[in-house]
Amino acid sequence: MTRMAYNDKHKQFLHYFMHERMVAQKDAQNINNILFPNTDLSNTISFINSKIAPLEFKINKVVCEQNGDNMYVFIATFVEDFNAKQDPTKVIFSELVKSIIDADGSIQYDELMLKFNNQLLTDNMIDNFFTNKYLITDENKSIFLSPLAISELEGYLAENYQNKRCTSCMGFVGHGLKCHSCEQFAHGHCLTAYFKRLGNNKCPKCSKNIHVDWEPITIFNELQ
Repeated sequence: MTRMAYNDKHKQFLHYFMHERMVAQKDAQNINNILFPNTDLSNTISFINSKIAPLEFKINKVVCEQNGDNMYVFIATFVEDFNAKQDPTKVIFSELVKSIIDADGSIQYDELMLKFNNQLLTDNMIDNFFTNKYLITDENKSIFLSPLAISELEGYLAENYQNKRCTSCMGFVGHGLKCHSCEQFAHGHCLTAYFKRLGNNKCPKCSKNIHVDWEPITIFNELQ
């Protein structure tokens, strides 16, 4: 069996992900087809991950909560200390994360600015969070945690929001649905697929009927 060698094409692939940070699966597949036409995308990413793991980085496959699309994100795997008082940006971002989650996964821009009026959250900070792909928005200026943010903060979210796990995929639910009978959360795309497989609308947890009115949302990487 021939062992794959790390070369300039792998570096080019990695640099693309480092620059974009959040990539739709179809775009990742297109890049892979150009650089490695005889190699599966999953194998390319697995190989590159083996090289960058010691540096505490990873290309992770995720699903976007807002539309169910498969994506790849370039994340840091080391643990961030959001309570590090010496870094006010981290403290503010921690409060921003909490505000979005407590608002059922999305918050309006004006509401956010009003909430942080006395905590030095500026338009420039918000722009930076969008630029770094930690936030996404829709046409109504609702602000969500991005798939990248949820993936990178997986440990933090699991520790602090243990009740917000999807009953179908067991992943963290930032923006999703809630069963009013058992109060369990689920991703809209997970429940839609689950109901389609089973042919009914029964909650995976309590088996009560759930009315699901979920439609994919078009997302943007900057405020419109």
